[in-house]
Amino acid sequence: MKTLNKLATRRLLLAILSITTLLAVTSCKDEMDYYEQPYVTLSPTFTDNTIPFKQNGGTQQLTIETNRRFSITFGEGAEWVSATPMEATEGTHQITITALPNRGEDAREAQMIIKTSTTQHVYLIMQLGSTGKGITYTSLAEIAKLGEGLDRNGKTIDQDLRIRATVTTHAETKQFPFAGFHYIQDAEGNALVLTVPKGEDPLKFGDEVTAKLKGAKISNFNGTIQLQVSHAQMSIVPNKPIEPIETTLAEVITGKHPNQYVRVKEVQFVQTDVPFFDPASTYSSTRREITDKSGKKTNVEIWKTATFRDEKIPSGSGSITAVVTVNKTFFNLRPTLRSDIKLDQPRFDVGGGTQPDPNTQDNLYGVDLSQTARAIPFADDFSKGGEDKKDFKLPGWLNKALVGGRKFQKRSFSDVHYAQANAFGSADPENKCVLVTPRLQMKAGSSYTVDLTYSTGHTNGATLTIQQLDKDGKLVKTLEVINDQSSPSGYGNQHYKKSYTITGSADAGYIAVLYAAKAPDHTTTYQVEALTVK
Repeated sequence: MKTLNKLATRRLLLAILSITTLLAVTSCKDEMDYYEQPYVTLSPTFTDNTIPFKQNGGTQQLTIETNRRFSITFGEGAEWVSATPMEATEGTHQITITALPNRGEDAREAQMIIKTSTTQHVYLIMQLGSTGKGITYTSLAEIAKLGEGLDRNGKTIDQDLRIRATVTTHAETKQFPFAGFHYIQDAEGNALVLTVPKGEDPLKFGDEVTAKLKGAKISNFNGTIQLQVSHAQMSIVPNKPIEPIETTLAEVITGKHPNQYVRVKEVQFVQTDVPFFDPASTYSSTRREITDKSGKKTNVEIWKTATFRDEKIPSGSGSITAVVTVNKTFFNLRPTLRSDIKLDQPRFDVGGGTQPDPNTQDNLYGVDLSQTARAIPFADDFSKGGEDKKDFKLPGWLNKALVGGRKFQKRSFSDVHYAQANAFGSADPENKCVLVTPRLQMKAGSSYTVDLTYSTGHTNGATLTIQQLDKDGKLVKTLEVINDQSSPSGYGNQHYKKSYTITGSADAGYIAVLYAAKAPDHTTTYQVEALTVK
């Protein structure tokens, strides 16, 4: 009897052990399934992720294969479309999408989102109107025309307009005033700014946005047309491919690519090995000059919140991928990824404006050739430039109106004295004036450094050109044409510093500062605080 009991006990223990082992294996398998790499496949593929329906409605089929649970949701205004099943466990399932007949004349669309724990797939459901009419998308060029003549206060769009465009900027690098600020570009290459209201999620690079514009706000910020559209008015399909337009710096600065997503090749920064964003700046953005081989220049804009603001500017040449920002008549570049600034080639020698200009005119500004040349180092005290709000006067300096009646004026502010040029209030359509140093001792072939300190205000197009003249007053070289855009609506504590290396052409020479303005850029002010040669 004891033997039988022992045998039964052994059999029971073996059975329990087998069940426990089976449960353990099953549990382990379940965990392995859960941690398996998630996957979702959907078929068939619909062009532009748009599932079409005729006006009479009907059904379309999608097959989903996944190792995760999934659910389906629809955007606002989708009462006319449904899907079965709306959720299911892992496996292979056929989703039936049903659209009711469209009794209205206009086509309609809705957003359908298939979600798993790790992925999201977005479709647009589009149905023709009762007469067979499809959806007409308005080009962004036509939308931009609605913004012409507006200001930043803008207006509300009262027309039934739809747009479809792709986001070309990356919100995550914080290169814009706020997270909901984006550039978008349509299939024809037209582009403008799209913002979403405060509190709504930013869009992502590559999001294809289909938006209804009736009730949306349109405004004009110094030539940049902006739309504000809420997510409730949008359908979004993510990860749409978009490639930058290959172009040149010359085409950018002449306005051929306003707001577009571009790649500019063969450029380099003028100033290198400094942070992208100037740590001493009190402005929201820093503009760093770039140049091409011919000497054409524009600015790269770096916002104070940019994630790469403190990185050093590379010294090489290469390409910059960016959107072209618009400020009145100025066109700058704003990259939104640090990796889009790809300057991995050697620096090049700049031609154009940095090369000697032909001596086509003797004594360009009529300087006094009989002066006794002043020794270098040269540094005059601008506080001795005469009475404030009168013409700037220092011994040996030439202050001359070339076109119009304006000259450089002596001004001061907070113990800073300067020679100021602007044409605000001028009745002349064009103003040019020049400020030239006294005659300076030089030696042919020797190198010298010209240092300029200046500030700006109300910048909207006038230029300040720095030039080297020879002993006869002829033009030797244009050192730089400054077209500042940093202070469009006021003044700032700027005190910019520029340095130029020159080579003496003879035993004497001059440095000239030329101000040039045409209406309507008369408000642009340049304040020359110091000009030294050493």
